[in-house]
Amino acid sequence: MYAVPDQAGKLVVVTGANSGTGKEATRRLAEAGAHVVMAVRSIAKGEQAREEVLAAHPGAQLEVRRIDLADLASVAEFADRLIAERTPVDVLINNAGVMAPPARMTTADDFELQFGSNFLGPFALTVRLLPLVLAAPAPRVVTMSSGVASYGRIRFDDPVLCPEQVVRAGWFHHDHPAAAAGPGRRRRDPAVGRGRAPDRREPGRQHGPLVGRSYAEGLRH
Repeated sequence: MYAVPDQAGKLVVVTGANSGTGKEATRRLAEAGAHVVMAVRSIAKGEQAREEVLAAHPGAQLEVRRIDLADLASVAEFADRLIAERTPVDVLINNAGVMAPPARMTTADDFELQFGSNFLGPFALTVRLLPLVLAAPAPRVVTMSSGVASYGRIRFDDPVLCPEQVVRAGWFHHDHPAAAAGPGRRRRDPAVGRGRAPDRREPGRQHGPLVGRSYAEGLRH
C-alpha cells in the first residue's frame, strides 16, 4: 500500500469526509500528521467519522465543519470562515458528490442536483479558497470525478440537463454536464498557470456509500 509522506504542519480540506473515499483520505492524511478539516453536510455523521478515526489514531488532528455543496451560500460561509483564519490550505480535496438521483432534483440555487453538487459547488469552493491555496508553499487541488467524462458531452441547448429516467440502475446520462466536466476534459482550472498542481482523479469502481445509495434508489424506481 502507498505510504503517505509526512504531512506534519499541513492543512488539508476534504469534502465528503464522513464516508467512502473521503473518510479514507482523511484517515490516511491525519495518520501522516496533517491537520484535516472534514467538510461535511451532516455534522452528526462527520463527528461519528471523526470519532472512528480518532479511535484508531488518537493523535489525529481533525475538525468537523459543515458545508453543503448544493447551496452556494453554504459554500461561501464555509470558505469565509477559513479565509478569516488566514491559514494557508496545502491540499484541497474536492471529493463529495452525488450520483444518479432517481428523479429531477435541484440545488438551493435551482441548478440540477448533480451539476450543482458535483461541478458548480466544488468550483466555487476552489475559487473562494484560491488565495489560501496560493499562499501555501506547494499546494495541491484534487478533484474527484467520474470515468463517464471520457465520453460525456455537454448539450449547450440544455446545460442543466436532467435525464427523464436513470439509464440502468445507478447510472446517469452521459450527456449530463457533470459527466462531461470530469478528468477527461481540459476545463480551465483556477490554479492552472500559477505554478500550482491541480489534479483530477477517478477513484475507480468500488461499492462505497455513494454507489450503494445510487443503485438502491435506482432499483426502487
